[in-house]
Amino acid sequence: PIRIYCTVIALMGISALAHGDFHGSVGAGWFIISDSVLSFNKFVRPIRGGKYIVMTTYYLAQYFIAISASSNKSRKKLD
Repeated sequence: PIRIYCTVIALMGISALAHGDFHGSVGAGWFIISDSVLSFNKFVRPIRGGKYIVMTTYYLAQYFIAISASSNKSRKKLD
C-alpha cells in the first residue's frame, strides 16, 4: 500500500509539471513535501514541530491548487 501511495503522489507531481501550470505545480510540490514530512514523522522518527510543518505545507498546497483550479476554470469560460 505504501509503494502504491508513493507512486500515485509521484504521478500527481509529474502530471502537474507536465500540465505546465505554475500554481498547480507549486501546489503539488507543497503537497509532496507535506506528505513526505508526515510519513517521516510517523514512520521514521518524530520531527520537532512536525505537526506544524505538515499543516503549514498542506495549507500552502491547498492554496496553490485552489488558485490553479480557479484560474483554469476562468480560462475555460473564455474559450
